[in-house]
Amino acid sequence: MDITKSKYLKLITLLRNERRSLDELIHHQNIALRKLVKHSYNTVKFYKNLFDSHGLHPEDIQSVEDIIKIPIIDKKTLQQNSFDVLISGKYKKEKLIPVTTTGSSGIMLKFFIDNTYDQFRKAQFLRPYITNRRRPFDKTLVFSAPKPAGKKWFQHLGFMNDNRVYYNTDTFEQIVEIQKIKPSVIQGCASVLNLIALMIIDKNTSIPKPRLVFADSEVLTRNMRENIEKAFNTKVIDIYGTYETDNIAYECLYHEGYHIALDCVLMEFICDGRKAEPFEDAEIVVTVLNNFAMPFVRYNLHDIGAFSNKACTCGRTFPLLAKILGRSDNYLVTPDGKRLSFVNLGAYLHPLTKFVYEFQIIQEDISKFSVFLVPNNSFNDECKKIIVSIINKYFPGANIDIKIVPVIKREGAGKLMTFISKVKWSVQNT
Repeated sequence: MDITKSKYLKLITLLRNERRSLDELIHHQNIALRKLVKHSYNTVKFYKNLFDSHGLHPEDIQSVEDIIKIPIIDKKTLQQNSFDVLISGKYKKEKLIPVTTTGSSGIMLKFFIDNTYDQFRKAQFLRPYITNRRRPFDKTLVFSAPKPAGKKWFQHLGFMNDNRVYYNTDTFEQIVEIQKIKPSVIQGCASVLNLIALMIIDKNTSIPKPRLVFADSEVLTRNMRENIEKAFNTKVIDIYGTYETDNIAYECLYHEGYHIALDCVLMEFICDGRKAEPFEDAEIVVTVLNNFAMPFVRYNLHDIGAFSNKACTCGRTFPLLAKILGRSDNYLVTPDGKRLSFVNLGAYLHPLTKFVYEFQIIQEDISKFSVFLVPNNSFNDECKKIIVSIINKYFPGANIDIKIVPVIKREGAGKLMTFISKVKWSVQNT
């Protein structure tokens, strides 16, 4: 392996970037954006056609302020085009690495990266853990989807060695693995960690205390955070990323927001076709700065979040993502046509933890809901009454179908969609 392309060398640079001045970061972001736009226009048929159809030229995009001139795209846009149109002419498809999203949004997307970007995104993946004091020889337990068997030679020596447990393993067995391995670091999907935490609390189980707990892959709700921190007796560090972008925002030990990785992505917050105000709920639109094989320029993740105009006490210069609320289909549509964040309704659902291990609410139609419950030993009819009263608070007279199930189907790489709305909404392209 060419040591100059090693993910660990790239990781050193990424860690240093956290302390560069904001002006310097934005300067380099502008350079990266101009390079990406020029490359995309000159070598990717999709972007040349997109620019030409809107009377745009790469020279029109000189800084991050100019990005709004480019139309917003999303998964559906890309799915309507062949790889011959989407992949840069500088690359041969057969020499690229395929990546497929989990489809947790209901839409799967296959895209391609080259070896150089593969090493970069691996470093990008590692940064939130290393910057938050995961040590190279920490004993780490990761709850994840199945991974290919086999370890690198250095992992056999204990360096960056992950002990993996499949997320669909019985919860009791997952707790046994924690007791057996005694990890210093635990990582996993928020809902998987939450389910483990609830059983630990419910059974009053004793476990070795980890030094660090990281949640990833899905929205960490306030209730989940409280449960996990109570069970593991340590603060949870949440990480935000997607398959298309890898890790692009992450908490630090101060928990004042999520540090946005300016050296990896240009992140915009768009609400009803305009730039959102600080702390205003908006859809997250990204431009991935380092994937030249199959670029993502102004790509709507259809995730909902809000940015902060405050700086973090830790001293990192990356700006802050104030909150992550989930996907745009995590918004309820009320009978009067207004959008309502599920967080509003979810804030009242905390009592459910007395009765169930997990739950899922699906808004089938404006006033029709399906509710799935995985009961614990304390479950009784009071739980159903709580659910009905909370939904009726916002949807009087709603049709509510409550079903008791042994397990709730997870999406993609272990994600539990706590709430799904089949009544869609999205931002308008600018």
